[in-house]
Amino acid sequence: MLIFIIGIERGAATGELVLEVSLHIFLFGQVRPDPVGIAVKQPVIKGARIICVADSFDAMTSTRAYRGSLPEEIALKELEDNKGLLSDVLFRRAHHVVTENQRVLQGVEALREGKIHKFGISLYESHYSLKKNYEVSCRELDILVDLASKEKGTIGARMTGAGFGGCTVNLVETGEIANFIESVGDGYKKKTGISPAIYACQPSGGVSFERL
Repeated sequence: MLIFIIGIERGAATGELVLEVSLHIFLFGQVRPDPVGIAVKQPVIKGARIICVADSFDAMTSTRAYRGSLPEEIALKELEDNKGLLSDVLFRRAHHVVTENQRVLQGVEALREGKIHKFGISLYESHYSLKKNYEVSCRELDILVDLASKEKGTIGARMTGAGFGGCTVNLVETGEIANFIESVGDGYKKKTGISPAIYACQPSGGVSFERL
């Protein structure tokens, strides 16, 4: 698992705040520097807050790059105001994380309000950001999302999982599921030569704890 960790610390020599970015590999419960990773330091503005981006909170807090508590939310405006402090790649990575957090909150609100099509838009926006900003999608996933978006009854679609292949999740009207499976399956095989496995399922309550 690749983990981007962005931390702010005070330089030992000058005392100035510097932005330290490192790429680590989380493997078998241990975090170690990637031999071909990056280590970039840049001056940051006075009063800059800690920005941490990681796949695992436990993994992040076990590294030296972790500094104190995470802020509850990093506003998009704050990120854009400080765009000049980051390379284009790091800015796009952070932009995805910030906007994805917003999409999660907006998605929860949309579901609570019964605005399923608004939730579907968030799914499409999420995939676009994963493709363009986080760059963890691939041709096959993009084809699946594109095919799904053209089907009658599709409300939303995005890649799911770690990326670079794998699966997409699609929100489809119940009455159109059979047509969706046939049409997307045929379309994907024509474009890739591969017959996809498509499963119709229903969301559940997820993992829960019950005292017996």
